[in-house]
Amino acid sequence: ETKLNKIKINTIKDQLIIKKSEKCKEMSNYAKEIKEKIMKTIKDSIQEATSKNFRELHWKAKQYEKVTIDDNFSLSIKNKFGGQIRDELSQGAALCFGLAFMAALRSYSEYDVPIIIDSPVGKIDEGNRENIARNLPQQLEGNQIIFLVTGSEYKDIFKDLLEKKISTKINLSYNEKLEEIDIN
Repeated sequence: ETKLNKIKINTIKDQLIIKKSEKCKEMSNYAKEIKEKIMKTIKDSIQEATSKNFRELHWKAKQYEKVTIDDNFSLSIKNKFGGQIRDELSQGAALCFGLAFMAALRSYSEYDVPIIIDSPVGKIDEGNRENIARNLPQQLEGNQIIFLVTGSEYKDIFKDLLEKKISTKINLSYNEKLEEIDIN
């Protein structure tokens, strides 16, 4: 009778362990579903914002049909004929695409650190310079943006549009006599 009771107790314990294991699997699957839904929502929001931002920043954005972000957050862009062209973008389009994605990530994350952008318009045409100066500060509104620009970049429409939005302007110049940088 004692042996029989031990077997019954072990059987009940085994059944409880099996039920707990099944419940854990069920909860794990439920958690995975929730994670996938959350990640899809995040990805879709960032994809939509990246597409919107890109259309505002790049002067020929109408030539591009669709911006997509895959599950690993890799960006792609298709032309109006449906062809994948991310690796074929001009320097200006690639810069606008990168800035659009960065602004979308930044606005979604609300992570509050200064944004430092080196040579934001160095090798791009006037149309993109104007769009970046006009739209990027709005896309990153409420964030500190630090543009590191050369004199050749900080001119014309780019300078005119940013001038009223700048709170602090610092000029760095190299002093050849002292072999150091002067800050003005």
